[in-house]
Amino acid sequence: MQLKPDRSVRDGRIWTAGGASTVLDLMTLMIEERFGAAIAFDVSTLFVQDGARQISNGRGPAHLNSPETPELHKIINRMVETIEKPETLESIAKIAGLSLRSMHRQFMTRLGMPPGRYYQSLRLARAKDLAETTDLSVHQLAIQTGFSMPATLSRAYKAHFGTSIRRMRSARRV
Repeated sequence: MQLKPDRSVRDGRIWTAGGASTVLDLMTLMIEERFGAAIAFDVSTLFVQDGARQISNGRGPAHLNSPETPELHKIINRMVETIEKPETLESIAKIAGLSLRSMHRQFMTRLGMPPGRYYQSLRLARAKDLAETTDLSVHQLAIQTGFSMPATLSRAYKAHFGTSIRRMRSARRV
């Protein structure tokens, strides 16, 4: 193996990282390769307490490196930018220069889920991060993650994570 200045290096079956802070990036790349970018993003959010810091550090959707999906990069970045005030899928597709149908096809091929579900999972991941790290009310969480009503957030959260925000917070305090 030749010494390289890169943050992480892959040589066949061997992966190495240049330091402790790059291990998350390396792990995310490994998960993306084996399970897809959507799962890699979800896993990376578990290890970073601050969702905004995750985005500013180039984690999350910014780690998608496939050269064949520049439109997908634009779409996902726009979704992340608009978590608080979600836009229609049609307007997001237009930003990337795609039709809604083409956007849907790219999401299904690359991420294995429709764009609407992915967008909602981003919003719910942000709600989970805020619920775990702040004392914001469910109403405030709903506002910060673009849900029209606290009850809508609560139902979606329970369906996605299998528990309520209240139960998650109670378990965390014990």
